[in-house]
Amino acid sequence: MQAKNRGQAIKAAHQAVTVVTTNSNLINLPIRQGKLTPEIKAFRDAVNYAIQNAPDYGVPRRLDRVVDFSVAFLNQILKAQELTDAAFTATSSVPMDPEANRPFRNTLLHIEARWAADVADLSPDPHIKEHLLPSNARFKILRGQIRDRDGDLSDYSQPVKAELWLEQIEPDQGDVVRDPWKRR
Repeated sequence: MQAKNRGQAIKAAHQAVTVVTTNSNLINLPIRQGKLTPEIKAFRDAVNYAIQNAPDYGVPRRLDRVVDFSVAFLNQILKAQELTDAAFTATSSVPMDPEANRPFRNTLLHIEARWAADVADLSPDPHIKEHLLPSNARFKILRGQIRDRDGDLSDYSQPVKAELWLEQIEPDQGDVVRDPWKRR
């Protein structure tokens, strides 16, 4: 949607956020795979702009999220003490196991976030308290633990096997999206 004025631009940005909260794979997969077409870049910028201009952006909060990380990846990020998610991070999203076609999760993330937006009213289920973090969100790993599931790290029927405590790192100025509709 090409906006003709600021009101339309903000509406388009909120529509983009709605798409991310209802089917994040439409935007997140191309971002994670580095397949950034001009349309994907514009869409990403619209969502980032909406997040960065939300009334509660910059307010400290504690968010929890469940994800699926391999043991190798967990060890890698624990060693590096930092994690970056190129795509958008939503606190209510649960990755799907494509083979079982059922939700699974093995890692619980506790995120101390400041640069996020409450998008619960844009979520498909308004009863879910959902927050959306911008693309390229960076996190410092404060601490983490990997619990062995009785020696079977592939048994996804078991509860969470890892827990990480993260602190969101302030975005670089280069990550802040300027008003894409402002005449320069």
